[in-house]
Amino acid sequence: MERESKSGFLQLAILERRDQRLGVEFGLPDADWSHDRFELVHYAMDSAGYSTEVETNEDNEQVPRFLRVYVEGDRKDLTITLLELLETAASKLGFGVDDQYTVQMQGEIDPQYIDDLATQLEQSPRRPWFGRTLAKFIRRTNQSSKSSKK
Repeated sequence: MERESKSGFLQLAILERRDQRLGVEFGLPDADWSHDRFELVHYAMDSAGYSTEVETNEDNEQVPRFLRVYVEGDRKDLTITLLELLETAASKLGFGVDDQYTVQMQGEIDPQYIDDLATQLEQSPRRPWFGRTLAKFIRRTNQSSKSSKK
């Protein structure tokens, strides 16, 4: 989810998939747009009990450090965990409700899984603003995908 009105993005990557269990990584580069808040996000993730790792690469002037936050669990439970993780990162990075965002998804995903994910996002008891935004995007994308395959 890339912020259009200012620099910055939130990103997740599925690293493992075994039946209903997923391993997902949140990544944050220590770049110009995130540098002032990088340590704040790292501390918040550690304090929340997430498994974190900071990779360093002093040869890379644009991104000398990269925060990786790994979570895994049952797909249904993990959705809520990931929403909380993204909510924490968004608030620490100064992402706001009034900002404009572009959401992108890559890879092949079963349309039923996408519907299930959108439903989970919509019905989650903790539904931050980007959860609603993601649910709308996922539903539109899934409908477009189904239409183009007909």
